[in-house]
Amino acid sequence: MTDASAKGNKFRKVELDEYVREFSMRFPAGTIIPDADTAQFIEEISASLGWPEVTFVRSVKDPEPPRYSSPEAEQQAILAARDNAIPLLADIRTFAADGDKNALSELVQLLAENMAWLEGYSYRDKGNLKSLGAYLGVWPVTLSLRPLKQRQADDYLARIGLDSKSDPAPEWHQLAARAEAKDPELPRFDNPADKGRAILDMSYSAGRLLEELRLYVADGNQLATVSFVLLLAENVTWLESYSVRDKGNLKATANRAPVWPVIMARCSRRTKAAAEYLKRIELGTKAQISLSPKWGTSWRKGGRDDGAIATHFARAIRIAVHNARNFFLCYDKRLETNGPLSRAAWAKVPQWVKDAGKLPPLTKESAPQWFEIGWNILVEKHGGQPENDELLRKLCDDYRANKYARRYAKIAGPFSSKEILNRKESPPATAAADRCSRIKERIRNALISLAPS
Repeated sequence: MTDASAKGNKFRKVELDEYVREFSMRFPAGTIIPDADTAQFIEEISASLGWPEVTFVRSVKDPEPPRYSSPEAEQQAILAARDNAIPLLADIRTFAADGDKNALSELVQLLAENMAWLEGYSYRDKGNLKSLGAYLGVWPVTLSLRPLKQRQADDYLARIGLDSKSDPAPEWHQLAARAEAKDPELPRFDNPADKGRAILDMSYSAGRLLEELRLYVADGNQLATVSFVLLLAENVTWLESYSVRDKGNLKATANRAPVWPVIMARCSRRTKAAAEYLKRIELGTKAQISLSPKWGTSWRKGGRDDGAIATHFARAIRIAVHNARNFFLCYDKRLETNGPLSRAAWAKVPQWVKDAGKLPPLTKESAPQWFEIGWNILVEKHGGQPENDELLRKLCDDYRANKYARRYAKIAGPFSSKEILNRKESPPATAAADRCSRIKERIRNALISLAPS
């Protein structure tokens, strides 16, 4: 992430989704946008579109944190990151409590991203999570109404040693008090664009501070772990507290989300309360991926997690095509109102982005169209040979790779040599093609499974 600014304006370059949103927000505000600035936006955004990184949080390699000359200096850095993050997150909550959809969406995304990282870190825990888990009775997790996801959360809480006999009431009341039941007054802005930009800036800054704390958590630092987990827990608790006085923005965000940040404990009372909470906010009822209670169970065979790989790559296709489609839709309709530089920049936008912009919304019927565009990006990302990728190869076993050899032996006829008739392995080129075909089939089916009806 960089703090680079686009030439000729004061807008910060942030993550792609935020960048596209920032770009689209400038139009309804009635701002006159110089042709050169618009052209630069088009070039920078279109250059950022493409295959996203597929990250399995379980196997993320944690970078080293900054090193200091003394433990006291390190402690000061951790406390500074925590103390700077607290007011930023509080300000985002204030906007969210006023009914702002962008603020609530930014808060949920920040929490979900960092909670997913924390769950991944639990597999490589240096002891700091277990020592804290043994002390706390509640823990922030991402949850859905799917039984598979709930079992995953149960395994996570058991892995970090959360006490299964603990009564979460004391911790819950303490967190609820910290989460401020009464929302403070929020700053006022002259126009929606300034307000939206302020929210993005706060979200960007809070995200960087949470990333800084994660470095120390991954290094096993107990102070950073306590600070990080309590920051997440406080804001997750606020979400649940706000849900009973929701001004519409929480439910509007939740019904399009596949998972939701929730405070959990290893007791039936809290499990029941969390399920009621997720039903109350209508989690996933309008999600862009399927949330069938049985979804995901068919992808797991024995101890293998091949389905998780197919699902991750299917989600990456959805993200890539979704970003391209949104970019096309937010700009294409306004093309005729812009100048020659904008139109020239638009002419250079990759054709696949323009094709994505013409796709219908993602459904099970349109998923194959989305997949074809995404598959081409994936193949290009892997140099035309996705079957050579270590992860993708797990989607295709040797039996499938040697499909050609078995079939050819059946149709070769009695006059063929014994070598051909008894061949068990396909020629390398044919085996590679069969592997690629199987990989394509698995990811395509995963995307269709993820798509809403």
